Amino acid sequence: MKILFLTSAVPSKAGFSTSEKRPPLGLAFLMAILKQRGVEVFFSDEYLKKTKILDGSFVTDKKIDFVGIYSNTVCYQSTLEMFKKLDEKRKKGLSC
Repeated sequence: MKILFLTSAVPSKAGFSTSEKRPPLGLAFLMAILKQRGVEVFFSDEYLKKTKILDGSFVTDKKIDFVGIYSNTVCYQSTLEMFKKLDEKRKKGLSC
């Protein structure tokens, strides 16, 4: 099994400072446990540095089975964009 974990990207505008970056420790523990169980885990911290991992063919090239997204309220719009991209891949038969 292969799982891709993502954090949602920080918004360009927010009602408060989003400059403080904290690692998602709960997600790190979950990934460590899954790795111990033989699951192949991939991770991209989009909050720290936004990438185009869902725009390209990473999901299909790596044959990802599941995608987990760690999000918080301020990243709502970014999370919705991720869901839309994944849904487009699913509709094209390219999904995980």
